[in-house]
Amino acid sequence: MNARRGQSATPQRGTRLRRTFRDIRTPALSSTLQSTDGTAVSTRVVDDVKIVLDVTPGDVHHVIVESISTDPEISNAALFQIETLDQVGRRIPIPGWAHRSDRVDEYKYLKSGDEFDPALTRFSVKVPEGATTLRLTGHTWKSEVRTRTVGKVITHREGGQALPFATDLGTRIKWSAAALKLRIPIPAGSREAQLDFLLSAGATPSSSPIAITLLDSDGEELMPVDSVAQHPRFGAFITLECPASDQARSCHSIALPPEAQILELTGIPWDKKTATIIEDPLVTFSAGNDVQSTFATLMRTAVPGSPLIIIDCTAPPLGHATLSLRPNNLTIEYAKRDATVLFIPFGSVQDQPIVAGERMVQIDRFLAPELIELIVAERHGEENIYVCSSFPSLECVARMEYLHKLGWRTVYEVRDDMEEFNRVGYSKWYYPLLEHKILRIADTTVTVSKALSQKMQSLHPKIGTVHTVPNGVAVTTLENSAPLRAPEHLEKRNASTTVGYVGHLTLSWFDWPLLISAAQRLPEIHFQIIGHGMPENISLPSNIEYLGAMGHDELRPYAESWRVGLIPFIPSPLTRGVDPNKIYEYFAWGLRVLSAPMGSVDEYPSTWVHRNEDEFVQKLREALSTPITEEELHTLTDFAKRATWGHRADTMLEIVRGGL
Repeated sequence: MNARRGQSATPQRGTRLRRTFRDIRTPALSSTLQSTDGTAVSTRVVDDVKIVLDVTPGDVHHVIVESISTDPEISNAALFQIETLDQVGRRIPIPGWAHRSDRVDEYKYLKSGDEFDPALTRFSVKVPEGATTLRLTGHTWKSEVRTRTVGKVITHREGGQALPFATDLGTRIKWSAAALKLRIPIPAGSREAQLDFLLSAGATPSSSPIAITLLDSDGEELMPVDSVAQHPRFGAFITLECPASDQARSCHSIALPPEAQILELTGIPWDKKTATIIEDPLVTFSAGNDVQSTFATLMRTAVPGSPLIIIDCTAPPLGHATLSLRPNNLTIEYAKRDATVLFIPFGSVQDQPIVAGERMVQIDRFLAPELIELIVAERHGEENIYVCSSFPSLECVARMEYLHKLGWRTVYEVRDDMEEFNRVGYSKWYYPLLEHKILRIADTTVTVSKALSQKMQSLHPKIGTVHTVPNGVAVTTLENSAPLRAPEHLEKRNASTTVGYVGHLTLSWFDWPLLISAAQRLPEIHFQIIGHGMPENISLPSNIEYLGAMGHDELRPYAESWRVGLIPFIPSPLTRGVDPNKIYEYFAWGLRVLSAPMGSVDEYPSTWVHRNEDEFVQKLREALSTPITEEELHTLTDFAKRATWGHRADTMLEIVRGGL
C-alpha cells in the first residue's frame, strides 16, 4: 500500500512503541454513550478487543464496528488485526486481502470518529481453505490518539439468520437484499403474511427478487401459492422495487395454505439492480385481510357530517404503556368532538388494540396505503383531514400530495425541529427537500413554538400564515393534581428546599455538566431527578438524588415536596424550538419553573429562564427566595386550564377549518 498525502503509510513494526507528551494531555474518552433510544452503550479501549470465531472455509463473515477517538482528524489511528487459522493455530493467508504489514499481516484500519459522531467501519472476510478459526484483535496504531470501540462488535455470517440492521448505538446498517436469509415460524391460524421492506437505490432503480419458500411441519416444501409470481429457476418470488436515487417501502401480502408452518425468505443477487435494505423487514401474520375489517369499523363509527381525520406521525401507538405524545393526546380529544380518527403510528400497532376507543382506530403503517384507498373511495370533501405530524418522510409527502389533489384538507404539524434531530443522529429518514415539499403542499402549517414557526416561514417564504399551537396537559393530570395546588399545601411547599426534574436524561440535550456544577455551588438545595436514559458512570454530588423512571402515579409523592420544576436542557438549535410538555405538568403540580430558553417559556407565568450556569444558580436562588402565594397558584391553575389538550384540539380544528 503506497502512502499518499494526508494518509499514513502501511504500518511498520514498532509504531506502537512511540510515546509523546501528547499522550498524557489527550482528553479521556467516555466509557458510555447514549443510544438513539436513550440507553447507555459501553465503550472499550480498542486494545482490549479480541474476538474469536469458529468458521468454515468458504463462509463470508461481515464485521461491523463503531469507534470514537480523541482526535478524529487523524486517520488510521487504530486497526483490527485479522487472522484466519487452521486447527493447530497456524495462520492461513487470506487470498486477495489488500491490507498487509510486516507486523500484523492482514489488517483493517478503523475509521476515525468522535463522541458526537462515532465512525462506522465494516468489512468482510471470506474464510480460506483449511481455516477453522477467525481471530480479530484491536490495536492502537498511533500512540498519540486513543481509540475506543462502541458497543458490541457485530460479526455476521452471510446466509445466517436475522441480519443486524443497527448497532448498539442505533446507527443504521444497510444490507444488500442478496444477503437476506430469514426462516420464520408461522403462528397457528395464520392465512396471510404481510412483508414490509424499507429500501434505497443508487443511480439505477432496484428491482431484485426475494425467493418465497413455505414448509409444513415435516419440513417438506409446499406448492407455491397462486398470489405469488413464479420463476423456473428459484420458484415463488416477490420483487423489491425502489426508484433510482430514492428511498421507498416495498410491501407484499402472501396467502398461506393451512398446513404452512415455516416461511423462508431468501435474497437473490440481481446484478446492479439488487435492492439495498435499510431496516429490519417487518413480517406480520393475520387470519385474513385486517384492512377490510378495520375499514368497516372506521366507517361504522363515523358520525355523519363530522370530520374523518388521519393522523400520520412519529408517535407510539395509542394505549402505549409509558408514552403519550401530542398526536396521541389530540387523537383522544378529536374523538371526543365527534371526529373519527385513523391513527398511523411510527411503526406498528404492536400489542395495542386496533380499536383504541370510541371513534379511534389505528393500523400498522404498512397496511395504511390499502386502507386509505378504501377510505378515499367512500369519503369526499373538506370534512376529511390529513395531518402529517413531524414526519415529512417520502411516504407521508406522497400521501399528502395524493389526498390534497382529492380535495382533502391537509395539515403539516411541526412538533420538533426534525432537521436538528437528524443532525444529532436521530430521524435518519429525514431529508430537507422533503420538508420543503410538504410545506408547499399543505393547506395549513401548525407548529408548537414561535421559533419553529419562524423556521417554517424561512424554509418557504410564500407559505403565508404559520400558526403556533403549543403543547398541553391532560385534564386528568390537572384534576388529579388539584390537592398540590390547594392553599393548605402552601405551607409545606414553601418550607421545602427540594427541586426536581422528570423526563428524558440523554446527554444529547440534558445539561448534566451544568446541573452537577450548580448543585456543587448550592449544597443547601436538594435535587431530585426522575426519568429514563440516565448515562452511566456520572458522578453526582450528594445533593443530587437520582430516583429512576416512574409512572405518573409514582411521581406525585415526590412532586408534593418540590418547590421548583427544572428543565435544564442544553441551549441549542435542537432545543430552541421545543415547547416542553413537562412545563404544563409542573404548573399542574403547582410548581415554579426554571428552564433553559426554548419555545415561549419566557412568556409563561412563574418561569425563570437561564442561559448559562451563573444564571441557573442566580435564578434558582431567586425562585426559592420568596414564598408561593395563593394568587400565584390561581394564575398557574388558570394558565394550565387554558392549556389542556381539549383546548388545543378546539384551536387546531378552528385553524384547519379556516376559522382563525
